[in-house]
Amino acid sequence: MTPEGYRIEHLPEIQTIENDVISFNYEITCMDNRIIVDAGCSFKQFYILAEAYEQLKGDFNTMIKCFSDMIVSAKE
Repeated sequence: MTPEGYRIEHLPEIQTIENDVISFNYEITCMDNRIIVDAGCSFKQFYILAEAYEQLKGDFNTMIKCFSDMIVSAKE
């Protein structure tokens, strides 16, 4: 919830990853002074082949960056 007397200046961008190995979605919205985080991740394969490792590593780095991005608020 947004504290009284503050407004949201920055929300992280929507991010999606969709490939043969993983499906990931990340979205933050602000509605009625409430901050709503919608995120999900699922693997499409039970076994990950060695050839897909670099792709998966990059996808995990993207996910970590999403969850590290800050919500910025400022006094009104």
